[in-house]
Amino acid sequence: MPDKWEYPWYAAWDLAFHCVPFAIIDPAFAKEQLQLLTREWYMHPNGQLPASEVAFGDVTPPAHA
Repeated sequence: MPDKWEYPWYAAWDLAFHCVPFAIIDPAFAKEQLQLLTREWYMHPNGQLPASEVAFGDVTPPAHA
């Protein structure tokens, strides 16, 4: 879990990197977490994922692929 002082916001790309080692423990849960962020109610109509809850317009690294 990121430190709240250094990382006070949620970052979608960070979750993608955390799911890589978590897939060793529980692959179904890791897949479910990645699919959750790619649902239509979180994505922009053009397919862009929000970078963080602070700046939705920032560009995210393509980590979810």
